[in-house]
Amino acid sequence: MADPIVVRSLDEIKFWSRIMKEHALFLSLGFTYEQKQLIAEAQQFIALFERIEEKLARFTINSELRQVQAFNNEVYQAAAAIWSYKRKVLGLTLRCEIRSNNFPLLIDHISREAAYFANRLKDLNSGILAPKPEAIIEENVFFLRIMADHAKFIGHLLDPSERKLVEQAREFSHDFDQLVFQAVDLDSMQPESETKPILSHFLNENKISVASLRDFKKTARELIEACRIKSNIHPLLADHTFREAERFLEIIDLFEASLKKA
Repeated sequence: MADPIVVRSLDEIKFWSRIMKEHALFLSLGFTYEQKQLIAEAQQFIALFERIEEKLARFTINSELRQVQAFNNEVYQAAAAIWSYKRKVLGLTLRCEIRSNNFPLLIDHISREAAYFANRLKDLNSGILAPKPEAIIEENVFFLRIMADHAKFIGHLLDPSERKLVEQAREFSHDFDQLVFQAVDLDSMQPESETKPILSHFLNENKISVASLRDFKKTARELIEACRIKSNIHPLLADHTFREAERFLEIIDLFEASLKKA
């Protein structure tokens, strides 16, 4: 029988390595032509995560735990390195040492995801697989904020003449901001808030909103790919945000299953 740590590790690396590679691409596209050094560094990260994807293809769910843990350590170093690069770019941007088309919030957003990825690998190598009640709230705070950011980015990158879609994106932004505040309130009520009925309702409420945003992203992706709407959104970015919503729904399902077993 396959080791659950091996299965989860390979799944996390498959999903997040692709996300990290795409982050590097999006940053490189947002830099101006004279920011050649930053573009070159981004391209190095694209190549790094492509190599990780190639190595990943050699593993299976029946691979030895020790080998997968060693791979986790290697990927952890890559995730930590791209986090450091993103924070450097954020610092340069906030100090007005560079001006690019990368929003500061977007740079912060993608650095949070790199930190999340690195922490997941560290947890898995420590044998932490099953979510604890406090992890449910913390993980939802993280992902709800990611979803709220996505809605804001979509609203800003759509052409202003796409009034109905811009308005929909704003509504999603507001909805997810409220869910973030709710989750933060629940977080500050810990450990007393860690009851099965409260956590179950919390997850169900989030699931409904995430499914709705996921469907909106799916429609936007299809319209962008077919060139039916006006925007500055790269088709890959549209697909990227859709995949992250799908991921959040999968994580909510895992949390719901863990609550039922508890």
